Amino acid sequence: MFVREARYDEIPEMITKGKAFEEATKEVVINVEHAIKSFQDVYKSGILTMLRLIDDDGNSAGGLAYIKTPDIYSGVITAVELYWFIYTDKRGCGKLLIDAFQESAKNKGCSRVAMIHLVDSFPETLQSFYTKRGYHLTELHYIKEI
Repeated sequence: MFVREARYDEIPEMITKGKAFEEATKEVVINVEHAIKSFQDVYKSGILTMLRLIDDDGNSAGGLAYIKTPDIYSGVITAVELYWFIYTDKRGCGKLLIDAFQESAKNKGCSRVAMIHLVDSFPETLQSFYTKRGYHLTELHYIKEI
């Protein structure tokens, strides 16, 4: 397996396949058409990077997308993960994507990376996964539909 940056023309496929992420959490519902357009627009702006995990047969096994942005308070250039997903039959390969994310962000001038952890998405394993890799919990978000 290996990780490479996704091209602009691969965005529709990645978003369409990423719809499977809805099975892992009740917190995310993907409007495919809207998401494709949004990702394409942000990709063109130059702040979005999408990474693809490719299996030994050359098929997509998952992906991770992030934006590069200065922290609004400190100005520290931060890579903020937008999604990270490994297809069910390829689970266990997430470390490859995380390592590639950190290296990609560093190469693009970021001083830190931020990962999102949805409360109902693998809560028993992701906290341990992140903390073992040097991440620390900084904030919780509460959302209410109005």
